[in-house]
Amino acid sequence: MELITHREKTSAANDSKSDYLRSIESFIAKRQSRLNDARKSREAEIILHPDESRKSFIDMLGYPLTEEAHMPISAVKTLIASERDIDIYRVKLEIFEDFCFYGLFFQIRNKRLPLVVVQHGGLGTPELCSGFFESGSSNYNDMTERILHKGVDIFMTMTSRQRSLPHICRVLWRFRVSEIEVSDL
Repeated sequence: MELITHREKTSAANDSKSDYLRSIESFIAKRQSRLNDARKSREAEIILHPDESRKSFIDMLGYPLTEEAHMPISAVKTLIASERDIDIYRVKLEIFEDFCFYGLFFQIRNKRLPLVVVQHGGLGTPELCSGFFESGSSNYNDMTERILHKGVDIFMTMTSRQRSLPHICRVLWRFRVSEIEVSDL
């Protein structure tokens, strides 16, 4: 088999690439304009009928938001460290049978504070994002410390390498966190 021998300047496809970029930008601008008009037409409806609008939105998003909220089947909270005025726990919640949710819970002692659910990107773990390893948390810019300084408790979730599972977990937790008192963990 012979190899392709064609060679050209790096700028040879610039016109095609520019046309491609312009077409994407135009497509996005037209779509955005149409969707902004549609959103504006719904604003009054949302304000006048918030409960119906909320239900319609939840129905559009679908499972698991359409399921009844419930307490986890089981919750295990294990103290792993106490530093300064903060207790750090590993938390495992069995949301459904055979489906567990894991994370780290940072609780400022002797205060009832708002709970912030922290999402991190990449292939990191709550431990990595919190600087538990020798490598620190440089690629997460000390996210945990910065949020703790805001005077809130933190639940930092675990993500997965599977593409769909992190999204499912985030939706499940956001939907059910309002039903779970931090003291119940």
